[in-house]
Amino acid sequence: MLKWRGFNSVSEVWTRPTLLSSFLVANSFVWYFAILTALQNSVEKILADQALIPWIWTIHFSSLVISAIIGASITGRIGRSRILISWMVLTGIASGTLLFLVSSDAQTIGLAGFILGAIFGFGMPSCMSLFSDSASVERRGRVSGITILITGIGLLVFSFAEIGEGPLLVSVMAVWRVLSLAVFFLVKSPTRTQPSTQIRSYREIVFQKSFLLYLIPWLMFSLVNYITAPMVTTGPSINREIMILQAGFTGVFGIIGGFLVDSLGRKKVAISGFVLLGIGTAILAISLPEWKTFTQYFNAIVDGIAWGFLLVLFLLTLWGDLSDSSKSEKYYALGAAPFFVSKLLETTIGPDLGKLVEENQYAFFSFTTLFLIIAILPLVYAPETLPEKVMKERDLKSYVEKAKKKMQKETENNQGTKDTPQPENDEKITEPPPAENDGEYEEAEKLAEKYY
Repeated sequence: MLKWRGFNSVSEVWTRPTLLSSFLVANSFVWYFAILTALQNSVEKILADQALIPWIWTIHFSSLVISAIIGASITGRIGRSRILISWMVLTGIASGTLLFLVSSDAQTIGLAGFILGAIFGFGMPSCMSLFSDSASVERRGRVSGITILITGIGLLVFSFAEIGEGPLLVSVMAVWRVLSLAVFFLVKSPTRTQPSTQIRSYREIVFQKSFLLYLIPWLMFSLVNYITAPMVTTGPSINREIMILQAGFTGVFGIIGGFLVDSLGRKKVAISGFVLLGIGTAILAISLPEWKTFTQYFNAIVDGIAWGFLLVLFLLTLWGDLSDSSKSEKYYALGAAPFFVSKLLETTIGPDLGKLVEENQYAFFSFTTLFLIIAILPLVYAPETLPEKVMKERDLKSYVEKAKKKMQKETENNQGTKDTPQPENDEKITEPPPAENDGEYEEAEKLAEKYY
């Protein structure tokens, strides 16, 4: 008897390899954003050499992106396991670089930022590729959503712990990375049923039509969101409240978005995320000054929902889909680059741009709304990366379930009719035979057996 199963059970989704890769991704993200916060705090303390601050961020993010591209390029020759082991050891050792951040010297902080960025970027594509291989395409979205939530919880714990600076922060970060190394050795490394062997060049990937149709909107979103971020919030208290509110919605809707991309498809969720961002920005554009606080909170909620959808899709899920049967390290190295480039713009030109447009926010937010709408156009022509067979399978499961329920209801009705006494005038109550429904059910069963 065919059973409708809907979403896979927890035991099917969270296999041992999936748990391993999900923890490694969350562990890496928490480590990086913890050291990024420490770097930001150190940069804010620089009183002299203010002109060097943009260069510190440029060096940090440039070293991260370039190192990721190089690391993804040599993975095929060195091997993913060797890359990951050496990367986790190096990040644990590099945690000691945080001791340099107590200095107020711009050159010292810049050197620390370079080292931390280069080491983190080197192994991250391999970590993401491991994650992609461990989760099958039909369940990759929901695993990504839960991974984003775990990352958010980890960041929240670290932020409220207030570890501070110096040796304590170094010790905690080093132990945190050693934990990931221990987990990697304890749990068997995942492999695909048919391991990917094809290695595509960066040129092939960049000129892949489906890759560009998703990369361009993601790049446009990253630029607009982070350039406008300094203009959305004003005041430290409101800024903190808005950040917490947005982070909460991002975590919750990361899970929801993960299930949606596995059921509705990647393309629909991507378009929905961009539409939500356009709505949030449009509200900021038309809001009156006396409504500013309300619109800021509203924008934080809408942006949080959109971020939940888009982070799951563009950071963890999509590039593994597009790599198909080839190795996905290079896809993740290029696909994650807009996220870090936009962080660079936020920390360098974002504040200055905010001051320039402060007197004409209506025109600026109207422009960004139009910019986001234009970003949706490539998605209209982008292919759906969730395989058609998976979507057909789920449609068939739903169809069979409805047919079974209908047959069960009709059987119960027929049984009730038999138990009812017949009228004395020999008039019989007749009902249409369920032959048509039987045929519909049998057809659904045959279609389902074809796919399973």
